[in-house]
Amino acid sequence: MRVKGIAAFALVLLVAFLIVPGFVTKTFAGTTTDLTTADGATVCPALGGTWEAGNNCLLTTAYTINSGDTLIIDTGVALEVGTGGTLNVGGVLNVTQLLVIFGPGVVNVLSGGVIENYNGIDVYGVLNNHGVINNNTAAIYIGLYGGYTGTLNNYGVINQNSEVGGYAEITITDGGVLNNECGGEIKNPSPGVIKGTVTEVACSGVPEFPASSLGPFLLTGLLFPTLLLAARKFRRPI
Repeated sequence: MRVKGIAAFALVLLVAFLIVPGFVTKTFAGTTTDLTTADGATVCPALGGTWEAGNNCLLTTAYTINSGDTLIIDTGVALEVGTGGTLNVGGVLNVTQLLVIFGPGVVNVLSGGVIENYNGIDVYGVLNNHGVINNNTAAIYIGLYGGYTGTLNNYGVINQNSEVGGYAEITITDGGVLNNECGGEIKNPSPGVIKGTVTEVACSGVPEFPASSLGPFLLTGLLFPTLLLAARKFRRPI
C-alpha cells in the first residue's frame, strides 16, 4: 500500500508539472523610450545612432529593445537602420512615423518581440520576423523604388489590421522579396491588401522541438517505468 501511495503521488506530481506552467505568466516592469523631434538629438545617440538633419536617427551599430521595454518612433521622426546597423526587437517597437531598413541593415523581431506599425516600414535591407508584426492600417514596402532590393523573412505572425476608412497594405516591388517561412503566418482579412508575390517556403526534414519543451517528456519517460512497475507489483489477483 505504501508503494501504491508513492506511485499515486508521483502521478499527481507529473500531472501538475505538465499543466500548471500553462497558467503561469511572467510580468516585466519595462521602460519606454520616446524618439521625438524635440529630444532626438539626445535620445538617438543613447541608442548608438547619429541624429541627422531632417529628424532622422541613423543606427549603424547594434541596439536591442529588451523584453518588457518599448521604443517609440514618434511623429516626424525616421529611424534608419543603415550599414553595420542591427536592431533587435525583444520588446515592443512602436512605429508612429517611419522605420527605414537600408541595405545591409538588419532588423530582427525576436520571439516574443512585437512591431506595432501605425504608418510606414520601408525594407531595403533585411527584416527577420520571429515574433509579431501588427500592420495597423499602415504600409510595409519591400524594395519600393527601382534598383532597390529588400527581404522580409517571416517565421512568426504578420497581422494585417484594417480600420474603418483605411486598410493595411504590404507592397512587394522590383527586387523585393517576402518569404513566408515554414511555420510563418500572414493574416490578411479584407480589406487588407498584399501587392506582389509572397514566396511560401515549405517545411522539410525532421521537426525540431525547443529544449524547454522537452522537460515534460523527459520527466514522463523517467516516471512511467516506476508507475508501471508499481501497478504490476501490487495488482490484486483475480
